[in-house]
Amino acid sequence: METDRFVKFNALRTAFAFPNLDEHDKVAEVIYDKQTKRACSMKVDYNQPFEGFTNDLDGGIPFWPVYASEGKMYQMLDATDFISYAEKSNSPKMKEAAAKLTEESNPVLIVVTLK
Repeated sequence: METDRFVKFNALRTAFAFPNLDEHDKVAEVIYDKQTKRACSMKVDYNQPFEGFTNDLDGGIPFWPVYASEGKMYQMLDATDFISYAEKSNSPKMKEAAAKLTEESNPVLIVVTLK
């Protein structure tokens, strides 16, 4: 996935090169910043339901985009998962959105506007 500034890709660590690596760590999610010409892999917090960018704006769940277009990034979640994660999060906006959902509200599309 690529935006004007970033490229997101997966890097595979093989068992040949890293024989003692835990199964969870064999694929690294990497972000390359075109402006700084630096790449870094996402730090995984196994206490979170999944990996992603930390939501330091309002304490919502991590965000990991699967698509980007025209200054926006997108992630889809199952409605049941979104409702469950909202209950555990500190995000008032996420709790408000979850209150309007049912188990049939699939999929939930999370949209982030890049600034």
